[in-house]
Order: sequence, then C-alpha cells, then structure tokens
Amino acid sequence: MSYRTVQDPVNYTTGVVRATGSGPLGSAKAAALRNLALAIRTIPVTATTTVKSYAMESGTVETKLAALLQNARTVAETVGKEGITTITVEIPLYGARSVAAAVLAEVILDPRDLHANAPIPRPEARPAPRPLPHKRPLPLTPPRDRGPFTALLVDCRGLGVQAALSPKLYDSSGHELYGPLRVDIDDAIIGGIVGYPRSVEEALKSKRAGARPLIVQALGPKGSSKVDMVLSNDDALRVIQADQQAGFLAQCRVLLLCDPPR
Repeated sequence: MSYRTVQDPVNYTTGVVRATGSGPLGSAKAAALRNLALAIRTIPVTATTTVKSYAMESGTVETKLAALLQNARTVAETVGKEGITTITVEIPLYGARSVAAAVLAEVILDPRDLHANAPIPRPEARPAPRPLPHKRPLPLTPPRDRGPFTALLVDCRGLGVQAALSPKLYDSSGHELYGPLRVDIDDAIIGGIVGYPRSVEEALKSKRAGARPLIVQALGPKGSSKVDMVLSNDDALRVIQADQQAGFLAQCRVLLLCDPPR
C-alpha cells in the first residue's frame, strides 16, 4: 500500500486539498484518506502555525476535520498493473464545510492574536525587486490616484511568498495593516482571507480584485516563513485611506500576486 500525496496538495486557486493513495482496491481509498489527513495538517495557517497546531489544541477543530475526511470526494480512480488501484480524493479549502470553516474561527479567538494592533519590532524590509525579464510588468497605482478602489493587489513576485489560510500585511514600521482580526469571518471562510493569483492576467480578471484594485509593491516578507508581507509606510497609508472610502479589507478583497508554479 502506498502512502503518498500528490505534488502541491493544496490548490489555493481552485480551493481544494487533494491527495492520492495506491494499493489493492480495498485499501487504496484508506491510503488516500490517510494522505489527505496528513496534507491537511501541514497547511500553514499563520506565519508560525499549521492546521495541526489548532487541531492539537482544540477538540472542536479535530472533530470538524474528521467530518471533512468522512465526506471527502473521490475525483479519480484508476486500475494499473497487477490490480493496483490509485484513488485521488479531495475536500474544499474554503466554504461552509471546509478546512477554513474548521480552523479560522479558532484563529480569530486565538489569544496569540489579541495584541495584533500593538507595535512590534521593526521587520526586515527589502528594496522592491526589479521585474524579471520574463515577468509581465504590473503597473502600480500612481500615488496621486485617490480611488475609489475595489480591492488591494500586492505584487509579491520574486519574494517566495508562502500561501497560508491566515496571512498578515504589515507596514515597514512593524504595525499590522491587515489580518484575521480585520475581516468578516463569513467572507474569510467562503473565499479565504487573501487570494493568491499566479499571473497578472489571473489577478486582474479575478472577481476578488474587482474593476479597479489598488496595486502596490511588497517590500519583502516579514520573517523566515514568508507568509506575512511588508508594505512601505506610504503604501500602507494609501491602503488605510482607500479602505476608509470603500471598505474592501473587511470583505477580504486582498490579493497577493505570486510567482507562477514551476
């Protein structure tokens, strides 16, 4: 019996977690579900936690995850040589019955996030990277443009951003600009706290971005996990002013543009 997950089991674009198992017909499904359970537990939630962190601390999270696994959907089944069956199963990352629904409420209530508005030590900020020759330029919103804007789109290409269920944005002085305490929990569960488009086209065509997003450049990641991103103080102020006008942050209308998959 084979216990292996498919490459990149978490797809933040399609919003699913997927895993594969192989073995005799009677055990292939069990192998796939075991792999799916392992994949779920490794999903980053914050810069310092994974789904496993919350499952270990909360019986409620553990129970919800178990129910998700019981209702996992089989999306592929093949029979190879010598009768070895390979089965692929998946569960939703977002939605009413999803990984996000099982975990994000705990993140909001987590005492580790109660002081998110307090100043923190100044993070390491890097100069904005030069666009790579193969990378389509993304025109940043000019400072004189006052909106109104429909969303926030942050160009994080070249920074190795790590996708997570509950990332944060900071200004370059170390103050939290955006995170789980600043969103509507229902919106976060339905579509995620941020979107992770993998191309300029995907970002600009996304419903989350809307017709006129505020486009800024990330300075760099905060910390080695590369889950949280840092904006310049000037851009952070623009985000605050634009959000006061349009209220897109609470609606989770934030996108982090990442490098395309290799």
